Amino acid sequence: MKIKSIVLSLFCLSALALGAELMSQQDLQATWFKDNPNYKVEFSAEKCTAACLKNERRALAVQSRSITGVKPGETFKVSFLARGTVNNLEFFPQSNGKNCSDQQGLFRVFDDWNRYEATFTIPEDCKTFSCVIYAWNQEGFFEIREFSIRPSTAETDNQAAGLDTQKITINGTSDKVLYEPGEQMKFLIEPDFGGQSVPSETYSVKWQRIGEDGKRATGKEPFAPGKPVVITSSLDTPGFVRIVAYLADGKGRIVQKKNQAGRPEDICFIGGAGVQSEKLQPAVEEPADFDAFWAKQKAKLAAIPVKYKMDQVGSSKNVDIYAVSVDCADPRPVTGYLTVPVGAKEKSLPAYVSYHGYGTNIQVPPKDGPGNRLRFEVNAHGYELGKGKGYYDDFFAKIKSNGVIYAFDPKQNSDPETAYFNGMALRVMRSLEFIKQLPQWNGKVLSASGASQGGLQTIWAAALDPDVTDAVSIITWCCDLAGPARGRPEGWRPAYVPALNYYDAVFHAKRVKCPVDIARAGLGDDICPPSGLAILYNNLGSAKKKISWVQGSTHGFVPEKAQSFLVEQK
Repeated sequence: MKIKSIVLSLFCLSALALGAELMSQQDLQATWFKDNPNYKVEFSAEKCTAACLKNERRALAVQSRSITGVKPGETFKVSFLARGTVNNLEFFPQSNGKNCSDQQGLFRVFDDWNRYEATFTIPEDCKTFSCVIYAWNQEGFFEIREFSIRPSTAETDNQAAGLDTQKITINGTSDKVLYEPGEQMKFLIEPDFGGQSVPSETYSVKWQRIGEDGKRATGKEPFAPGKPVVITSSLDTPGFVRIVAYLADGKGRIVQKKNQAGRPEDICFIGGAGVQSEKLQPAVEEPADFDAFWAKQKAKLAAIPVKYKMDQVGSSKNVDIYAVSVDCADPRPVTGYLTVPVGAKEKSLPAYVSYHGYGTNIQVPPKDGPGNRLRFEVNAHGYELGKGKGYYDDFFAKIKSNGVIYAFDPKQNSDPETAYFNGMALRVMRSLEFIKQLPQWNGKVLSASGASQGGLQTIWAAALDPDVTDAVSIITWCCDLAGPARGRPEGWRPAYVPALNYYDAVFHAKRVKCPVDIARAGLGDDICPPSGLAILYNNLGSAKKKISWVQGSTHGFVPEKAQSFLVEQK
């Protein structure tokens, strides 16, 4: 048996030296959740088909077999045709059974067949090689055929001969952002080669339209320098349309460049437009006992005195910097960093509280702060500050529930008292109570701000504490959590259970009376879909409110010359 294994490994190395395939379609032969009826994968000699019938926040995965005999340091190219209704696919080479996360390939998927390619290098410690392609947290299907992995060469990897793809962008605009039912929407899509001469090779713009009416469409238009590609669409009922446009080379391959993390990503435009967004309403009614529930939470919080500890951890010419811990009704306290202007007098300063987005980042003290206000930056979890890596590794492992990342466990979320958001919301309220006790606060201005999960916490703050005087909530998370039941996009958020209605930003919005600025709502955001942001704006009880719709903006990306549309109630 050992002799046969050595012979096979030598054969593999010899074949690779001749440029043969490392893997082919037949090597895709496994899946991760074979006993789950909601995740189905079928294999044939020509293709594999994977379908998620009900999203359980898992990976719909196609897994290869494992092989030995690969040479560390060698570079390979994966190539395959794919189509489907999921938004994107992720490809990971795997070393010794683990994803090589620094060599991820991320591909947007169309309804029709398209070729996708990525290069990767075998890690130095690799003994066995495998790979996986999956769609994570997405309902729908995908198919793969003509899968292969071959040694990489300059000739096979040359997508855009003579061009620096890092300079290429694809820009998109629309004549307006909100339309009437049936009115033609018009999008102008124009690749920008960054001053480089466009080679004779023919480029095209591939596009896909996905609407909240359940209709999908795809197209391909030739690109000529100086002449934008025009895409038109419409929608007959209130909702949003999503347009995704890609730059494809003469062989039909979507052109990629490296993102800030050094990973390849498609050069694309992701945007959209809406119809009568002012008529959109939450998918479900708010809980009848919504106010009673929050009165109970406030009573629970009031039973714990506002006892806090401030340790000075630094200073600058402008501010003194403090690590703060405040007792809370949740088992964990409020923690964060506070900056106080040097020499500030009593009742002289406005107060600003900011909240963090989703994640497990470790908060570090700021090096400076504003010299004209109190600023308290609050982390979402209440962990201790200034600890070592071991402490935080252990902490973030423990806040998972049933092996699921924090706030995403439907069992934990089935009761509003046990949901992870409960402790987070209690800490939001207590953070405001704390800063109002500081002698330097002027008793007049109390501002809250945050983005994504921080934007959600900002809406909670403005709804649950009437002393908040203004709020800036950016790309607000968890708006209209039940929306997918109405055909609205799922976004990236916890699976809907009725108990989460107590934390949905759109229901808290009704209780907000202070001015609110939704400073960015991305028309291409697939984490916090625009329909949810529109409902948030509609539901705000504020006399003054505004929302800035940004064309071509996704959750983490804003075009350099972004087209913005302001909707405002003064």
